[in-house]
Amino acid sequence: MSMSWDDHFLVWERVYRDPGPACFNGLQAARKRVATNTREDWVWLADALGDVRRKFFVAMVFRLQSVPRRLLAALISAAVSELNPSKNQYYILPCVRTFGTKEVVTRLLRIVDAGSNEEQCGAVSALYWAYGNKRNDDLSELRERRQRLLLMRFIENDDVHLRRRILPALSLQADKYPPELQPYVATAMAIARAHPDEYIRHRIGIQTGEGGPLMPLPSTRAAADGRAGISFAASSVPGASHDWSLNYATRVLD
Repeated sequence: MSMSWDDHFLVWERVYRDPGPACFNGLQAARKRVATNTREDWVWLADALGDVRRKFFVAMVFRLQSVPRRLLAALISAAVSELNPSKNQYYILPCVRTFGTKEVVTRLLRIVDAGSNEEQCGAVSALYWAYGNKRNDDLSELRERRQRLLLMRFIENDDVHLRRRILPALSLQADKYPPELQPYVATAMAIARAHPDEYIRHRIGIQTGEGGPLMPLPSTRAAADGRAGISFAASSVPGASHDWSLNYATRVLD
């Protein structure tokens, strides 16, 4: 009798902190299982992406193989809801590799446009990882939409967590925007400079060349939040970045 997805997950869960042969072999067996999935198996995988204990397992299954379209929305949702924003890459990168930058960025911008403040925070953070497969797509219209949306959201939405996430991704060069938006760049800078939040004031200084050591981006929620669960396990993956808050702080999306 073949193993169920619950069985594959439990096997992996016992060894996931050790990136050795047992972990690799468990994931390889799960990856092979994808080819024989039933409708119920696909439902299990989609549901698992909404569960903090199981979602990283699913991300690892698809880390080295194409993402089926039926899981695309669930993987993006898992990235947006990830409590540790250094680990949302494990949900976004397989989607970008399979579907390209244009589709993934378009989906994330819909969330920034219409999601809750918390969802917008997650989507803005996820955008950081969404530009690795540009194919031959014309991204100019999408780039302008993103710039417009982030600039106006920073000005109009006073949620401190959202402003913290947007500011590092926000270009402060007025000539990067269409003429009708260029005056708003000065508005955004004035908001940031006068903001009561220390990180936002620090960040605008960094972006305008004042120098100084980079301050890590504060977490949206406390790391002690019990919902974080296994999602923090990504740090045990070889090659995982442990300095996302600083990497993110040095790169404005172009």
